[in-house]
Amino acid sequence: MAAFPLLSNPKEVPVGSQPQIVELLVQKYGVDTGKVSVDATLADLGLDSLSVAELVFDIEDLFGIEVKADDAEFRTLGEAIALVDRYLAAKGA
Repeated sequence: MAAFPLLSNPKEVPVGSQPQIVELLVQKYGVDTGKVSVDATLADLGLDSLSVAELVFDIEDLFGIEVKADDAEFRTLGEAIALVDRYLAAKGA
């Protein structure tokens, strides 16, 4: 399980959504960086269903996207990152 580095200013990084999502999870949701892995389920990271719903809203605000309800059914961090990256690609970000 690989851990991701945290970034002090994620907006400067022209890569996918991974760094920003990881930073959000660590800073707002108190996720332990040692548990962060693309294979980790959101439950493994300590998020319950209410926290996941809030995370979706935070992701929408952070990236300026609107996640369809059907798409918000991701289980792992990797699935969430892939979903956001697809939305950003469609948006042209």
